[in-house]
Amino acid sequence: MTSSAVLSHSNHLLAPLCLTLALSLSTWADSGDMAQTRTVRQLYEQFGTLWCSEREMARVFDAAFARDMATACDRDLIMAIGMPAIPGNDYDLGEITRTLDITCDSAQEVRCVARFQSFGQPTTVTYRLGQQGGGWVITDIIDDRGDSYRRAVSQAL
Repeated sequence: MTSSAVLSHSNHLLAPLCLTLALSLSTWADSGDMAQTRTVRQLYEQFGTLWCSEREMARVFDAAFARDMATACDRDLIMAIGMPAIPGNDYDLGEITRTLDITCDSAQEVRCVARFQSFGQPTTVTYRLGQQGGGWVITDIIDDRGDSYRRAVSQAL
């Protein structure tokens, strides 16, 4: 799939993801599966306004991903790239929180998978997390087709 197809796939903004992750920074510092699950669950519970500070994004995303997202935001590309964490407007928070699943790839990397219905279609979103600065940060977001949001942001630049 081309990066332009990935960019046009989602109809949501990055704002809910960024603000929620910033608000839940203390959760990232926790250890264990509950910390990652609780933080990803908060993605779907809170919404806010868009912010584009690389410094703020670097608190919840790894440094290179945060830099690319801040640059994309500065260039007004965030609107085009969209918000992959919630692929549709129609979702059931209870369903998402019941289905969150943590898989440890190593002591330093985990995957947190959300499975839910979006407009009647089964949807899976995978959050890849790594340790940085004593806490957990998002290193990539993979949609239900296997497309990398990190790659889409990078290619859009």
